[in-house]
Parts: sequence; C-alpha cells; structure tokens
Amino acid sequence: MNYRMVSYKLFLCLVILSSYISPARSQQSNSSGNIPFLRIVQSVNDLASTPAMVTNDCISVEQDGKFHMELRRQKLPSPTVNLKIYEGILSKAQRDSLLSVLDDANLKGLPNSEIPRITPVNSFVKMVRVEIRRDNSLQKMGFGDWSREPSKSREGASAEEIEDQKRIEATMQPLFGWFRRLQGDNLREVKTASTLCGVVLP
Repeated sequence: MNYRMVSYKLFLCLVILSSYISPARSQQSNSSGNIPFLRIVQSVNDLASTPAMVTNDCISVEQDGKFHMELRRQKLPSPTVNLKIYEGILSKAQRDSLLSVLDDANLKGLPNSEIPRITPVNSFVKMVRVEIRRDNSLQKMGFGDWSREPSKSREGASAEEIEDQKRIEATMQPLFGWFRRLQGDNLREVKTASTLCGVVLP
C-alpha cells in the first residue's frame, strides 16, 4: 500500500469538507446555539520531512468567546493519529487580541476565495480555510501551498495565481500568529468526540 497516497487522501478530506460548510448547519452543530464568528481549518501534508508528517488543526470561536480546538498529528507510516481537543472561553486579552486582528483593514478587504485545485503528486501540501462572520455576511477565504521540491513552490500555477496566493497568506499571518499563541497557552484538554470544529456536509 502506498501510504503517502493514502495519507494524502485522508488529509485532503478534511479540507474538502471545509469547502462545503453550510452556515445554517454549522449553527445547528454548535452546542451553545451561537453562530461561530471565526473558523480556521489548516492542514499540512509534509512527506519530505523525516519522519513524514500529516497535521490537521482547526478552531471554532463563538461570539461569546467560547472555542473548540482540535490538533491532529500523524507520523507516517504509522496509522496512529494523535488527537488533542481543547475547549474553553477566551480571556479578555485573548479576545481583544483576536478582535484587533479581525478588524484589520487588509484582512477585511480580502474577497472571498477558494482553495486552488492541487494535484496529489506533491511532497508538500498546505491548505488553509478561514471563515469570519461579519455582521450579516460570511467572509470565506482559502489558500494553498504545494511543491514537489522546495525550489518549485506552487508548481503549475500561473504567475498571477501564485501572487494571489502569497498575498492572501501574507494578509492572514497575524490571524495565524494569534492561533499559534493560543495553542501555546495553558488550555484545558477535554475528552470529547471530534466535531471537526463544526465542519459539516450540507
């Protein structure tokens, strides 16, 4: 069995699901009844590293500061996935920091976008999906990075597509920085079923 291809397909499923999020269904899946105002789904398939690694991280933040976070790690070729789930309520400092990031004019100005089509013959693939609820609208953005080797990032894409992907990724960096800092805080791990942070099929 080609574990690289199998792992890629498993990793790809989570990101594909994020493209089909239904706001109405997402609201129903949220146990508190509040509509999440932020959702991040980030997947990385790194077959060039030693050992090869697949990671899938997501977080859903509700309007009142409650959050649900899932961090998955899989070292290939092991079939074992290490899943950690965290839940809690953002502190005032964490919430204020997030709101400041979301209020950035450059981030607010990004148009809706989809994760680009990526062929499965790459040693490194990163896909990111971000959803931000703004008043009565939903800002949905996605980008990807991929390569067969480090010197050929985003191979097969046009120059315009590459620049567009780089611009989206750069604009989102402050949000990803907030997400990384939150992961480093003393969070409460919970033993509960995975929800994929509310990502559901319509």
